[in-house]
Amino acid sequence: MKVTVVHPPTLLNVRNLGTMKPSLPLGLAYVAAAAREAGHLVRVVDAIALAPHETARDRDLLRIGAGPAEIAAAVPEDTEVLAIGCTFSFLWPLVRELVVALRARFPRAFIVAGGEHLSALPERSLREAPLDLVAIGEGEETFVCVLAALERGARRCDDIAGVAFLRDGAYHATPRRARLRDIDRIAPPAWDLFDVASYNAHDFSLGMRLGFSLPILATRGCPYSCTFCTSPDMWTTRWQARSPRLVVDEMASYVDRYGARSFPFHDLTAVVKRRFIVELCQEILARKLDVTWQLPAGTRCEAFDAEVAELMVRAGCRYLAFAPESGSPEVRERLKKRFTEDTLYEAVRVAVPAGMHVSCYFIVGLPFDTRAGLGQTLAMVRRLAQLGVEDISAHYFHPAPGSELYRELDARGKLRHDDEELMSALHMTGLTPPKDGQGSYCDALTPLELAFWRYLIFATFYATRFAARPTAALHLVTNVLAERETNKLEAFARELKLKLSWRRRGAAARAAAARVSP
Repeated sequence: MKVTVVHPPTLLNVRNLGTMKPSLPLGLAYVAAAAREAGHLVRVVDAIALAPHETARDRDLLRIGAGPAEIAAAVPEDTEVLAIGCTFSFLWPLVRELVVALRARFPRAFIVAGGEHLSALPERSLREAPLDLVAIGEGEETFVCVLAALERGARRCDDIAGVAFLRDGAYHATPRRARLRDIDRIAPPAWDLFDVASYNAHDFSLGMRLGFSLPILATRGCPYSCTFCTSPDMWTTRWQARSPRLVVDEMASYVDRYGARSFPFHDLTAVVKRRFIVELCQEILARKLDVTWQLPAGTRCEAFDAEVAELMVRAGCRYLAFAPESGSPEVRERLKKRFTEDTLYEAVRVAVPAGMHVSCYFIVGLPFDTRAGLGQTLAMVRRLAQLGVEDISAHYFHPAPGSELYRELDARGKLRHDDEELMSALHMTGLTPPKDGQGSYCDALTPLELAFWRYLIFATFYATRFAARPTAALHLVTNVLAERETNKLEAFARELKLKLSWRRRGAAARAAAARVSP
């Protein structure tokens, strides 16, 4: 089959109080590799690489990358199958518009979509966009089975596990596909089909900017069931680790092929089993591979000890994040966060002296947050700053489709199921408080109170950090001026400059378009 994999543009909140840049689509690169390994002709149309300088207003957000019409025009005319990914729900309205544009240009093509949003809301997605099929959960094997059926001339996929579709207006979903057992046999990402140089030239990557980077995945899934997270729905709770040798083989191949020096791990939680992370570090050290790597998506703290921290730093790990989410034991219990404060503090005590840059993630405005609980979070961030944690993130809660909390709020009639609700996830990272009834889900506190606590948490953490380490402020200014990134605050300052330039560029483009319009 002649397949075109489409990576949609992304949306940014220019007032985001944190970092969120476009990054190479690891999931689509795996899907493209699987289809190619099965013998199909695979092409890629990547909206970000197609127009990395293009910015446009999308409602009150900023779109980065080519628009739907431009993307559809770039798809090869002989395409028979289109594959589209949508991980984040706030992108669905834009992806839906893209699907409409693709269907208009390719009325006979078979359009498949997958990713966490589609897996969480397959029926809604099928009813809102002219899709032929939604792949639910892990996508490589499912997509290859769909292509095999199409190659045989079949247009029905009733016997393929892990798919959903509409037939005569009725919704159908086949049983979920079991997770792949031997993940070491999965074809490595097809980065040769993507413009990795363009992503690096424009500093589009997850995590810190530490040189030419390519994302990598060492493990799949997460064994935990945090109620705010979509992982149990998307991946189940089975955690699987690849062979450390094969992970390092992949890193070495990117060093040789692309000159890569930095590897942001996109794992949900890489440090679960001590033996795995130790063997991974030992493999990197044995090969004398001169690279840096980081765990920006967050990881667990239970497997950390002094030996693990020292090994990770020696092997090139420079940055990791822990995700306590709340300082309240009662809140963590309701989130199903399975750790103790002593475990977290001990992990920080060994990671920081070893030379690791550590960040911690928190959520403000959970449905069951209280003033007392947020006071406990305040005490926790103060303690973490004293122990040497360099950064925190404190975002407003937003229910992610597919998560347990999303289902609970839906059962209580708290969700509206419209585009504004999906896209408000980006506003939860912004400077302003969530709107009452339009993005605020906390029962005990008003949006203004939540904003007060959020800024108090930030102010307490950074005041404590700079008081404990006065040179940190000087290093911050020096690194920002030199455009170096060693922590999230420096990355935020640098990204703020990028956002302002994107905003000015978009305004200039709109002004130019207005001048030439009749």
